[in-house]
Amino acid sequence: MHATQSGQYHHLGTWNCPLPRPGGAPFGSFAPFRLVPGAYDAMPPQLQLLADLAPADPVGTAALVAEVAAPWVQDPDTFGLGGEMPPEDQAVESHPEWGPNLRAQIREGLRRADGIAWDAAVLYGDWGFAVDTVRQPTDVWHGTVDAVTPFLNGEWLARTLPDATLHQVLGGHFIFYSHWRDIISALVARIPGSSA
Repeated sequence: MHATQSGQYHHLGTWNCPLPRPGGAPFGSFAPFRLVPGAYDAMPPQLQLLADLAPADPVGTAALVAEVAAPWVQDPDTFGLGGEMPPEDQAVESHPEWGPNLRAQIREGLRRADGIAWDAAVLYGDWGFAVDTVRQPTDVWHGTVDAVTPFLNGEWLARTLPDATLHQVLGGHFIFYSHWRDIISALVARIPGSSA
């Protein structure tokens, strides 16, 4: 955690990437938090803050993100996800190949705080459509111990999308590292004519 000039403590995390089926909908494990019973309360306080601020004021949120992220951008060795993450995510962070890549991705994402703020504005704001109107087949991959995006979000999304398959894996927020082979194999297996 880092203190902002106002003395408040915040820690900002990263977001999952959507993995559509070929020809399918571009959804990951995010769902409109306000529609998922209990999801907002299950979010870490720093992400609740982001969810509260970003939709109404992405520019102001970008300033907050920039202030919080400045030490990490200036000295990448100070970046750490910390003990707030489950052991599965801590294992990804400390992995000799995945850890440096993960930290580089996060640092790059934090370098332009306005990108994170606008992503959060879209993610946590009104999507402008009802999720249950999306008819494309969709795979929803979600770690059961995700400390950033509550697992109940993935469950809700898979229940609400008319043609979704929920892949629940023992893992945290960074399952795209620890389970990438499973994710890619399942995706390739859905391509017509694939031999996977």
